Amino acid sequence: MEHVEILSYRSLIQLCQRLGLSSAIPLLTQSRKEEESMAKWIETNAPMTFDQL
Repeated sequence: MEHVEILSYRSLIQLCQRLGLSSAIPLLTQSRKEEESMAKWIETNAPMTFDQL
């Protein structure tokens, strides 16, 4: 799920670049980085979480 969101933010950033909407890019970039961070956290912690179940 996180990876779909990451791809969505990347697409939105590219669209904004093409449309000249540069003011939106920093916010979209920040959100993309947060999603990347969450995806990494899930990948790291999912095995341990499953073990506890």
